[in-house]
Amino acid sequence: MIKECPRHGMTEHVLLSSGTWKCKECRKDAVIDIRRRNKIKLVEYKGGKCEICGYDKCIDALEFHHLNPHEKDFGVSCGDTRSLEKLKSEVDKCIMVCANCHREIHAEEREKKLEDRDKKKNELEKKFHLAHGIDCRGRSKKIMAEILKIDLIKNDVKNKIPKREIAKKYNVSVKVIKTFLKKHGIEYNEAVGKNITTNIKVDDFIRQFKKYGAFTKVAECYGVSDNAIRKWCERNGLPWRKKELVEYIEKK
Repeated sequence: MIKECPRHGMTEHVLLSSGTWKCKECRKDAVIDIRRRNKIKLVEYKGGKCEICGYDKCIDALEFHHLNPHEKDFGVSCGDTRSLEKLKSEVDKCIMVCANCHREIHAEEREKKLEDRDKKKNELEKKFHLAHGIDCRGRSKKIMAEILKIDLIKNDVKNKIPKREIAKKYNVSVKVIKTFLKKHGIEYNEAVGKNITTNIKVDDFIRQFKKYGAFTKVAECYGVSDNAIRKWCERNGLPWRKKELVEYIEKK
């Protein structure tokens, strides 16, 4: 409802649960004022200055950083209107820092997280290559491809494993595998891996589909993707949508 406010003139009013009308702008000002007063009290409670560099010029530049993110219940600086007691309980888990120091803390945390991730990845790669007898110390992935065990790759080719799967197995790119095969004169027609569905018999497929009732499960039986199975159905005059295929099999 639009009513006149002594402070803001003609403006929108909202109906409170008490049954009275209150100016919307006055209500906003009251919330801002509560938050501001709480911020001042919390800053004083935590010592009034940045705990790292001692900055104390502008209260708006002082923020609260949780020492342990897992203990965080809510963000103190997000404009919350909780009681002062609850806010104090939350800032007890924090240190008060200026905006610059706060950004530096988070930058260091991100850097450490990336370092830990890379370290974990390198450890997993090292374990894998040691298990396969590949010495990859101090080598890049491209150089590492030069010392991949040729017998292992030949065995993968013999088993008609697609190049993308071989690359995934040795944690290199498909391009690296292609270069490796070309260098060692190993001919591998990728179509052999892709056209494995040509060996599937219709009766055998229907039997498998009745058993599992899903394209993905049937695809796993034949060692191909569910899309390869759907394309096979289309080539063989079978419905490639599950609902239609179920109806087709029931009528048969």
